[in-house]
Amino acid sequence: MEPNEQCRGLPVNTYYWNPVTGAWEKGGDLSSNWAVKYLPCNQDDAGDPSYYGYMDRDGNWYIVKEDEAAGLTQYAAGTSGYVAAWAGRAGLTYGYPNEVDL
Repeated sequence: MEPNEQCRGLPVNTYYWNPVTGAWEKGGDLSSNWAVKYLPCNQDDAGDPSYYGYMDRDGNWYIVKEDEAAGLTQYAAGTSGYVAAWAGRAGLTYGYPNEVDL
């Protein structure tokens, strides 16, 4: 699945999904914090684990893996190749925010 069109070209003052608060929030300066500079691109919440993909305007990305059965939320990140990463999301190496370069 290719990234949703909402990943690119949105004005700075727009709504974004903040995974820290778990809510849609109105954006201001999207460049100052990793949790707010990325825009939602894809989601796969049909099973467990669930995956949520985010990308910024420069092609940097992260994917959130929520494993309810294990009680874990972990992250994978990269600087390019979001489409391939999303397609192979189940096989990515995930870690906690302090272990991943977000």
